[in-house]
Amino acid sequence: RTVFVLRVVVRWPNSMLTRTLKNDVTRHGLRCLGTAVVGTKLPGPPLFSGLHAVVTDRMRETQYQIQLRQKYGDVVRLWCGQELVMIFDPDIWMDILRKEGPFPYGAAMDIWPLVKFADLHSVSFFGTAHGEAWREPRRKFQAHVFSHAAVDQYQPGISSVAHDAASFLRQNPVPDLGELTMNVSFEMVAQILLGKRMGLLDRSSSTTVKHFVDNAVTSFRIISKLLFVPQVNNTLMLRSIPLWRRFEAAMHAVMEHGTTLLEEAESAQPPDAVFTKLLHEDAMTREVKLANLIGLLQAAVDTTTAIFIWVIYQLARHPAEQERLREEVRRVLPGGDYNKQLAPQVPYLKAFIREVQRYSPAAAGTSRRLPFPIELENTTVPSNALLLFSGLSFNRDGDLLGADPDVFHPERWLAARDVPKGADARKPYVTENGAVAPAPILSHPLLATPFGFGPRMCVGARIAQSEINTLVSRLVHDFRISLDPAVQDISVAHPLLCVPDPTPRLRFDPVM
Repeated sequence: RTVFVLRVVVRWPNSMLTRTLKNDVTRHGLRCLGTAVVGTKLPGPPLFSGLHAVVTDRMRETQYQIQLRQKYGDVVRLWCGQELVMIFDPDIWMDILRKEGPFPYGAAMDIWPLVKFADLHSVSFFGTAHGEAWREPRRKFQAHVFSHAAVDQYQPGISSVAHDAASFLRQNPVPDLGELTMNVSFEMVAQILLGKRMGLLDRSSSTTVKHFVDNAVTSFRIISKLLFVPQVNNTLMLRSIPLWRRFEAAMHAVMEHGTTLLEEAESAQPPDAVFTKLLHEDAMTREVKLANLIGLLQAAVDTTTAIFIWVIYQLARHPAEQERLREEVRRVLPGGDYNKQLAPQVPYLKAFIREVQRYSPAAAGTSRRLPFPIELENTTVPSNALLLFSGLSFNRDGDLLGADPDVFHPERWLAARDVPKGADARKPYVTENGAVAPAPILSHPLLATPFGFGPRMCVGARIAQSEINTLVSRLVHDFRISLDPAVQDISVAHPLLCVPDPTPRLRFDPVM
């Protein structure tokens, strides 16, 4: 009946049936919907108003979250067929993380389509696992992809992909930006994990590679739709849902073609590839290694791609800032190759990317579902409630920024470097030269990057950051990026990640 209610409320919000359902809830409580929900005393919108925002995806919109926080505070209760608590303050979220104990709960554990597929087909993704089933594989993978030494080792391969992207753009100055960034993202992660290039940038890729990438993208896009379908535990009923069947078919194709790619790498055993190093790890079975390498390849297709698109789009939208960044890159990195050792000398690069994360984030939050009750704002939140963190409203808070939040201004993060320790974390700071630096809380890692924080943060976070720095440095060094046409009607779509919709059309003109 919960599914029925969702459909009625969204499709016919003013119908007699909707009014009857509202009256039922008012008179008899949430049990009349067929779902036992433990109410909390936390503030939040009326039940049907919040439900409508969740189901129509309005809940993900920046303006809606700003309104929620302004009206109800930093911890807000919503309802979507289950108890849902949205948290905007990063310090409160950090308190939750500290309560998790030695085996934290990851956001992927609440992506039920992925969890269900793994259970049905005995696939061991450590991202959806808990306890030792998570910790040991995570520790092994982390040693090869998360350390600073690992990033340094893979940097030449990352740079070579950026060079090839530049070569592609010289031949194709007005590319399909979505396809280009997806190809670059996959080439970079394949170079790191498999030690080989996939041929996506020079049109020499195999059928296996094309099928893998296509199905990886398809599976992620279907996940974003399935997340708003109530979880079905009965396998027969689940497989009667067309959307699930499409998802399952795409995941089967990902596993099949991914296994072929890994078997090719297993035969070649390139010395610097993550896969080759994992071959000698006895603590994991071959199946676990294969499943998680495929999962990392799959995840990189969509996640890093979304960040690439936003950064490049903002470069095109802000030519003055692009020119300032180009001057810095050409002065410090004469050949255009990003170098971590020179990172302190390119502060505007970091500031620009940070402003993109504030202004148009690809991912702005994370989630948890804890099997025990917790105290929030002097209220007990029941076990298994869905906890969502989002940094959108903090990053768009004019009082914290000390400036207009709708203005794209990377220079604010240069001023942030001059804020002394001990300054009020919730107030902007005026530097000695009169520049206004954002409140220090906005430099919190949960707000400054899209990769999360703590033991469950993105295992490839440092590599992804290096990929972003490398591609942006190469592109601004070699090209003047502009909108083509100059005026485009771009909004934000909210599938699993936030992406510009439609994908912007840009032009890349070589800079001599």
